[in-house]
Amino acid sequence: MTEIYSNLKIFKHPDKLEDLDEGYISGPITARIKPTNICDHRCYYCSTIVKPTYDEESIHYFDRTDSIEWPLLKRTINELADMGTMGVIFAGGGEPLVYPQINDAIDLCYRNDQEVGFITNGWKLKGKTARLLAKAKWVRVSFNSADANTFAQMRSTTLECFNEIIDNMAQFAKIKKGRLGINYGITAENSTQVYDFCKLMKEIGVDNVKFSPIIFKEGSEEYHSKISAECNMLIEKAKQDFEDENFSVINKYLESLQTSTIFHRNYTKCYIMQTVACIAADSKVYYCHDRAYMRSSILGDLKKHTFKHIWFSDKTKKIFETLDPSKICNQHCVWDSRNVAIQNYLNLEDVNFI
Repeated sequence: MTEIYSNLKIFKHPDKLEDLDEGYISGPITARIKPTNICDHRCYYCSTIVKPTYDEESIHYFDRTDSIEWPLLKRTINELADMGTMGVIFAGGGEPLVYPQINDAIDLCYRNDQEVGFITNGWKLKGKTARLLAKAKWVRVSFNSADANTFAQMRSTTLECFNEIIDNMAQFAKIKKGRLGINYGITAENSTQVYDFCKLMKEIGVDNVKFSPIIFKEGSEEYHSKISAECNMLIEKAKQDFEDENFSVINKYLESLQTSTIFHRNYTKCYIMQTVACIAADSKVYYCHDRAYMRSSILGDLKKHTFKHIWFSDKTKKIFETLDPSKICNQHCVWDSRNVAIQNYLNLEDVNFI
């Protein structure tokens, strides 16, 4: 199957690479929108539950009741389309499917010829919403248990919730046009279930399962050292037994563990800021979704200015030009490998031979 989580996707956008090379600020390729911080699950490991551990002076405190007002979100999606943004990813924050106007937002993206990616817990993936999302480029369900008891304990839900989501995914798999994937975050509670989980997901029509560790600010290495060997063996066995042209097992577990302890960058410029815009449920635009809700990461407030005004402002231009990841990015970065790939490409010498 095609590599789904590739760090080379940026190279399908040569115009953007040229803009980055020349220092020209153009619209983002993708916008990651967190429409609401409200969630109908209460996962114990989620950053919306656990108090952030970054420097207190930098925190823009997370309000679990925040949602972007619909007129504001509608205006912003249209602005993004006018700026050439090709795709919109709806994610958390909280659970995007509890946002009252989420169907309108999805439909608006389609009418703007924007591709849609969607990350959800799957509980409301049914009815009209499922029919709309069937046209999405991809939908990823955050789901990380092979039995109802473990699921209910980890997510503070009812036992019935597990089977409801399984049924939602099975029905959605029958109508989807894009990919249906699973984000499986590994913890001590679910590490022995990964093989059975892959078997179940293949049976209901899921396209892929990605395994990665739940990362904590401190202690992740020691925590996972007790479970990583057996868990990785089970993932590889599942990959061997179940993977085919219609189903893939994506093992990012050990790779992500190795990078989870890297809280510094070896480069002095971040290009992802200019390719992926982050719009959070507090109606603020941030230069990085890993640093959303931090005061120091705010580009602007959509309640005060339009997205276009914020994106092309002198403040944003200065941040794009001067922000040094090697000095301030001391958190785990999901974009690190993609940033490295761009750095390597833009730093190539101008030669005509290999």
